[in-house]
Formats: sequence, structure tokens, C-alpha cells
Amino acid sequence: MITKNRLLLFLLLVLLCPQLSVAAQSAKQDTEKLKDIKKSLQRVQQKIQKNRARYHPLQKELKNTETTIGQLAKTIEQQTRQLRKSQRQIKQLKKQQVQAQKDLQTQKDTLSQQIRAAYMMGQQDYLKLLLNQQDPARLGRIMTYYQYFNNARLRQMQKISQLLETVQVLEQNIILENQAQQKLLKKQQRRKQQLEKKNQQRQQVLTALGKTYKKQKTRLGTLQQDKKNLQEILKQVSVQPHFTPLPDTKAFAELKRQLPWPVQGNIAHHYGSERGIGSLKWQGLFITAPTGRKVRAVANGRVVYADWFRHFGQLIIIEHDQAYMTLYGHNQSLYVKTGVQVKAGKIIASVGNSGGNTQNGLYFELRKRGNPINPHPWFRP
Repeated sequence: MITKNRLLLFLLLVLLCPQLSVAAQSAKQDTEKLKDIKKSLQRVQQKIQKNRARYHPLQKELKNTETTIGQLAKTIEQQTRQLRKSQRQIKQLKKQQVQAQKDLQTQKDTLSQQIRAAYMMGQQDYLKLLLNQQDPARLGRIMTYYQYFNNARLRQMQKISQLLETVQVLEQNIILENQAQQKLLKKQQRRKQQLEKKNQQRQQVLTALGKTYKKQKTRLGTLQQDKKNLQEILKQVSVQPHFTPLPDTKAFAELKRQLPWPVQGNIAHHYGSERGIGSLKWQGLFITAPTGRKVRAVANGRVVYADWFRHFGQLIIIEHDQAYMTLYGHNQSLYVKTGVQVKAGKIIASVGNSGGNTQNGLYFELRKRGNPINPHPWFRP
């Protein structure tokens, strides 16, 4: 009986061995596959870390480059104004020079005629005095009169001559200054072109990195994080002392349908429209406009933020009364600093494409208590 049972057990083991062997082999293959998957994941993770390591310094370089370009553009604009002022001064001085030359020539002609007349009259009186034995005192008075008159003419001519010399000196100085400014302007323009070229190269690198690192979901996560960061800034701003409107001015809530547009241009993206990235929507308006066009504050307020911010670029946030705020993004140059009060219509920035944007224009938001609202109904029809 025992022998029979052992025989059955032996036969069962013989039958199961191939299956056990296959199962063991399958388990081994699964283990190897799992190891391969882990290695692949590690390689992907390393690539992601590498891309992140490259991406963040490039973002920092992008910020520094765009900030420098903005500062250079502002400096060039200041130099251009100085150049125009010098040109106006030169033009005015040339007019003064022409007039001074005319006055000088007139005085010379008059003086020459007076000298000849005085000489002839003096000679005649002198001969008459000698022939008619007239009183010498009268002759003295006549000569004194003509001498005084001629001296006055000479002094006038000296003044005009001095004026002409002064005009010539000023004109020469301004011409030299004008030449120096033109050299500086050309140098800065070359520098700006170099920086813009460098910026384009960085944009190309960022685009290449975007194909490997900033996939759709990652891009969505980045934008959501930037949204949180912006909310944090607005939260910090909200705890500061609130802006108090000037006396005899309307409250912000009364300015609906009366606000001036911050910049002249065309609306490319409307509030609430799809951004094409996940479920994100535009929280403001994007107004296309040429680079360098002036951006103006839409209402009285206080600047609570004026600096570079990721994806928004050169950003300005203005606080108004009644917990309203306006945001101005993607600027090229900033003309105001944090803490200053501005009036409606004041130039606060110039249009650009900072923040890595590919299109020139202004991004504008209107918020109340930190929440975005549609700004379009607030502008003048």
C-alpha cells in the first residue's frame, strides 16, 4: 500500500515538474523585466533631473537677459530724447547766430556811415571855426557828442561780437556732445542686438527642452504653480496698507465703462477663452502691440510689484481702492518702482515679449480681492 502511494506521488511529481519549471522560469523573467523597468525609470528620472538642472539656470538667464534688454531699451530711449533736445538747441542757436550776424553787420554799416558823417561834419565845423573864428567851446561840445555816440556804437558792436562768440562756442560744444551721444547710441544698439540674438538662442534651447521636459501635463503643472505663486504675491500685497484714493476722485467701482485702455493694440486673447493647455483659461486680456509702445496705468493707484516674474516677464501690479488691482505683464521696460503712486494715464512701462513669450504685446488683468474678473466691460466703448 505504501509502495503504491509512493509510486503515485512520484508520478505526480514527474507530471508537475515541467509546470513548476515553467512557473519558476516565468517568475524569473518577470523579475528581470521588473529590473529592466526600474532601470528604464531610473534613466528617465535622471533625464528629467538633467533637464530640470538645465532648465532652471536657463530660466534665470532668460530673466537676466530680458531685464538687461529692458534697461538698455530705456537707456536708449533717454539718449534719444537727449539727442533730440541737443538738435533743437543747435537749431535754435543757429537761428540766433544768423540774427546776431545780421545785427552785427547792420551795426557795422551804421557805424561806418556815422564815422564818415562825423568826420565830414567835424572837418567842416573845424574849418568854419578857423575861418569864422567861432567859439572853440562849441566845437568841443560837438566833438564830445560824436565821440559819445561812436563809443556807444562800439560798445554795442562789442556786445554783439561777444554774443556771436558765445553762440559759436555753445554750438561747438553741443555738436561735440551730440557726436558723443550718437556714438553711445550706436554702441548700445549693437549691444541690444547682441542681447536679443542671445535671447533668441535661449528661446531655442528652452523650446528644445520643452520637447523633453515640458510635456503637456508638466506645462500645465508649471502654469498652475505660477498661478499659485502669483496668488501668494497678491496675498502678501493684500496685507499691506490699502491705497487711499485722492480727494475729489471717483472710487474705482464707479469707473466701469470709463477706464482708458492700457495700450493701443488688438485683443488676441479674451478673458475666459481656452488657453489650449489642459482646462486652463485666460484670466485677462492679451493685447498685441509693437515693441516699445507705451503702457499706461488705467486708474490712480499704488505700485505694489514691479519686477520680473516667471511666464509674466517684466510685471507691474497696481493696487487701487476698494480691493481692486490691475496687472500688466510681458513688458520690455519698467518705468516705475514698487511703492510709488501713479495717476491714470501715467506711462508705467513699454510693450515687449518678456517672460519667454513669443508674441509682442501686453497681458492685462483686473482683480478684486485677488480674484480675476472680466476687464473688458470696464473699458470705454
